[in-house]
Amino acid sequence: MTGNNVRTRNVNMIDIGKGDVIEVKGSWWQVLKKTVADCGFVSLGVVAWPITKGRKSFRYISGAADYKRPIRMDR
Repeated sequence: MTGNNVRTRNVNMIDIGKGDVIEVKGSWWQVLKKTVADCGFVSLGVVAWPITKGRKSFRYISGAADYKRPIRMDR
């Protein structure tokens, strides 16, 4: 990783713990801030990158919203 603007399309490679804050952009670009405990699933094919310098916050822009994939909570 060369900085906090590195994007990845493989959501399973991102370490996300329970209680982390994520931002999900909907179809009409409203931003929904949720904790991982509230969300638990992200859309398949999303683009994700950190929104802070730490590993506590991630932003998800959803792609194919019809398919869901669970977030790994092994941290």
